[in-house]
Amino acid sequence: GWYEHRHYIKIRTAAKRIQDYFFSWKLRFEFIQKRRAAIVIQSYLRGMFAREVAAALREARRVEDERRRQEKLEQERQRLEAEREAAAKAEAELEDDNYESF
Repeated sequence: GWYEHRHYIKIRTAAKRIQDYFFSWKLRFEFIQKRRAAIVIQSYLRGMFAREVAAALREARRVEDERRRQEKLEQERQRLEAEREAAAKAEAELEDDNYESF
């Protein structure tokens, strides 16, 4: 009667405690697995975004370098054109002076 009921309650309480511990351990284990999976996904995405940003910066630097190179080429072309014009003008003046002296 009473002794068996008390023994049953004690066994049931012990079994419930074991089940609770196991359930909480299982949930914690699943949580840790999911958190690790999330960390792996996040690190992959951060790396992917960082590679995209690095590629964009490299491309921007390449475009800027090309712009500067084109600018230098244009300045050099303008300088050579100005020198040619000055030389042509000087030659024309020299020819004018030569004709006037005759």
